[in-house]
Amino acid sequence: MTDFESWTVEELKEYCREHNIKKFSALRKAELVRLVAKNARGGRSSRPNSSWTVNELQDYCRDHDITRFSSLRKDELLDLIADETGGGRGSSPNDSWTVNELKDYCRDHG
Repeated sequence: MTDFESWTVEELKEYCREHNIKKFSALRKAELVRLVAKNARGGRSSRPNSSWTVNELQDYCRDHDITRFSSLRKDELLDLIADETGGGRGSSPNDSWTVNELKDYCRDHG
């Protein structure tokens, strides 16, 4: 697993920008490390998918300023995230997707 503690603040912020993580600019290094590590999810795609737990989906909603999620079921959370982010679950693979995101898409769509 990546040692995010060894990253500079600028590298952590760049990761946040690249992975569309909001609310990171005012965070201190320790907070950035926790946020990036949580987002990395052990090599998992940063794009929410059906392999994520309800708690992970709710964390994603909190981290991305998505509201109205607390009482939703997993499938409803995935739909809400897709609606709020303009993609995700129903979007088609493209050249900008990472290998893990493509694998997640294949797993989700047979």
